[in-house]
Amino acid sequence: MTACWSGTLDVIGSIGGYTAVSFVVGGVTRQEPPGGPFDRLAFECRGIGTILEGAYHRESLCAFTDIDDDRVLIRFEGVAPRAEWQVLSGTGKFETLTAQGLAELDGSYPVARPGSLGGCSRIAGRYAFE
Repeated sequence: MTACWSGTLDVIGSIGGYTAVSFVVGGVTRQEPPGGPFDRLAFECRGIGTILEGAYHRESLCAFTDIDDDRVLIRFEGVAPRAEWQVLSGTGKFETLTAQGLAELDGSYPVARPGSLGGCSRIAGRYAFE
């Protein structure tokens, strides 16, 4: 699936070479072929990160929602441009979902204004409905 998002990035502070940030992003997904369980989900993510010598380590929690208001909570953690992900919990059709994998940014995008961010990620992995 592909997830595209935009949002805001706030610098918490810079201390001893580390820069600490927090972010909130929202977006939508597309799955190929269309119509699968992860196609056309809306999501919001909140996270924190640290930047040291150009390496950006981040972790976030993301709530994905489908058209029926069924939800799935996913945790992402990694060093950009990659992050491992794992499903933590779900409701409705996602209640029995188990899944994990790797997300990877598909490149750099311009920012609309200072303090904003956006982009798209390819999210791959294994899943099962038990």
